Amino acid sequence: MSDRPTVIAHRGASGYAREHTLAAYDLALAQGADALELDVRPAADGELVLVHDPTLERTTGDPRRVDELPAAALSALGHPAAPLPLRAVLDRYAARTRFVIDLKDPHPDWELRVVEAIDARALRGRVELQSFDHGALARVHRRAPWLPLAPLYRRAQSIGIHVRDVPAFAHAIGPCHIGVDAALVEAARARRLAVRPWTVDFPDEAERLLGLGIRALITNRPDVVAGMTPPAPRLAAAA
Repeated sequence: MSDRPTVIAHRGASGYAREHTLAAYDLALAQGADALELDVRPAADGELVLVHDPTLERTTGDPRRVDELPAAALSALGHPAAPLPLRAVLDRYAARTRFVIDLKDPHPDWELRVVEAIDARALRGRVELQSFDHGALARVHRRAPWLPLAPLYRRAQSIGIHVRDVPAFAHAIGPCHIGVDAALVEAARARRLAVRPWTVDFPDEAERLLGLGIRALITNRPDVVAGMTPPAPRLAAAA
């Protein structure tokens, strides 16, 4: 088994290709990513699609909201970054990788359909869910207790996280990398929580985190992290 960290490609290899495109996902896997991170939200007709923002402005220049357009209209945009259906991406890559699915602005009307998509493809054990909305993760846990869940923490929230306040259902936490220090890693380890910092794109920061004992990194640049190995444990000084 390799000692290198688990590499989670943030929206694919989005440091090099348009995020949430097949080109970004293909490149991420070619660069050594172990999992694809997918942002999911619903189109107007309920189809689950992969796009980070509530509007298409940043990715396609179209100011309309994703939830105001049916999936067919999204596909017909004719833009390289038009949102892809979750089902299509799961089908394309299921035999090649694992997935970390990020619920964006989740709601009970649709969030459990992500679980249905996972089960329909027999992907138990190969998919994890994460979200900044910890209440949504709690709802999912009540219906699908088998599914690994990771609460995310925004940049400001990531400073001084109290591990005792992390929901009991969590198997991991996702803080911004700037908030990760030895105290957080040690406290998380005591609760058997993995720490998966986002978004780690530079070697110096990746090395710092690996030195703290982090073993999974979320990155826009999988090639930066994929070739790294954790440092050897430091030996205690002789008395």
